[in-house]
Amino acid sequence: MVKKRNEIPYMFDCGMVDEYNLRRQRESEMMQLRVCHAEELRVLAEELTQARQQRDQAIAENAQRAAQVAESDGRLDRLQHRFAAEFQRVTELAAQAGILERNKAVVRALHEAVSRRDWLAVETLLAPGFVQHGSTDNQGPVDRGGFMNHLLLDAEQNPAAQEHIDFLVAEEDFVAVHHVGDRPDSSPCWTTTSHVQIFRVTGGRIAEAWGR
Repeated sequence: MVKKRNEIPYMFDCGMVDEYNLRRQRESEMMQLRVCHAEELRVLAEELTQARQQRDQAIAENAQRAAQVAESDGRLDRLQHRFAAEFQRVTELAAQAGILERNKAVVRALHEAVSRRDWLAVETLLAPGFVQHGSTDNQGPVDRGGFMNHLLLDAEQNPAAQEHIDFLVAEEDFVAVHHVGDRPDSSPCWTTTSHVQIFRVTGGRIAEAWGR
């Protein structure tokens, strides 16, 4: 049966065809959009994966840097502690060396005062509680007055005697002195003598002495 154009069935069939074609066109467009969107999603997924990898790498690098910083901080702290300890040690040694030198200077001043017969200076260098151990007469310890009397008697008996310090050794409060001197034995002969004395110095004055 052939339908004419002005008949309703023909018009209906044409509308169905147009709708079908329109639907196919829309489906084709939707497919293209889906393909396009799928490609965009694929690119975005790759970028997201790359961004995550970069983030993880940055986190790992930051963790490594943090570990290096922590190690450097620990090493710096150890070095600072060592420096502080060494500085304190050097300071203490310097202070101790200064005290030893001052103690040696006190003993040297005593020797010079005795050599020039400056008894006032000798008394000033001796502490009030000064004690002389092991005097030349092999008696017990003598006090400050007894020590001064011994020096006066020795100067009176040997006015021409000369004596000098060979060397000084200081340790803590103690100073050891090696004396070398010439004393007239029987005119015109002289005798070279040497002896060692030990002094204990406190507060810039001599508190004790051992030996002649």
